[in-house]
Amino acid sequence: MKTDIWLKTEDRELPALTEGEARYVMSANGTYLERCAPGFATSTRLVGDVPSLAEHYQYCRLTCGKINRTMQAAMLAFFRHAHRMHGGEAALVLLYHTARRTFRWFCPEQTIEVYENRGTWWAYDYIQFQYPFQLPEGYVIFGDAHLHPGLPYPSAIDTKDDQDGLHIIVGGINGRPRYHVDFVMDGVRFNVRENLVFEDPDCPPSPQPPQAWLGQIRVVTRQYSSPSQSYTNSEIIGGQPNDA
Repeated sequence: MKTDIWLKTEDRELPALTEGEARYVMSANGTYLERCAPGFATSTRLVGDVPSLAEHYQYCRLTCGKINRTMQAAMLAFFRHAHRMHGGEAALVLLYHTARRTFRWFCPEQTIEVYENRGTWWAYDYIQFQYPFQLPEGYVIFGDAHLHPGLPYPSAIDTKDDQDGLHIIVGGINGRPRYHVDFVMDGVRFNVRENLVFEDPDCPPSPQPPQAWLGQIRVVTRQYSSPSQSYTNSEIIGGQPNDA
């Protein structure tokens, strides 16, 4: 017996089945098997395997090409200098030209909070930045890259906030950089080998990052005051609280 597959949408009313017919209905809340036979008609939600259908699988296949050495070196230089400034995270947005199949970085304005207690400074393990609202002609937002002062693994915040696209985390920035790369789509996180993303995974940083990038860093210092446990705030644009 032939079993058709129907998609249930808000603007589509499914026709009634006639006796001897059956169909699968894919809906927002699952897949259903509907039957119509002499004396009854049923619609049952399927759990587990779907009868008479072949197995399928999730996959992620990148066809966008690789990030070249020049871009990678600039990214590493920016992250290294940012870390020396405040000891925390830094971020870049990855843009992709769909016709030329090339990448470029966009450095957003980004805010990092740094705390002081008894002469010791430490950075909060979170960074605030916005994706660009206006893009260069031909480009789309493809993902981002950001620095982790420690190991390059997604935090709970990353897992919650990462939008669809490629997400590069860099760790070990003061030594040999280490990477963790994921591609996120439709709520699924695919781990990607770094050699599939970078032209040269062992590429060293450039001597200096673009100066304009450093000007995008906004450091907010919060000075702890005991015993009232209150904070006084100040802002440093491109400052060096760790060296103060």
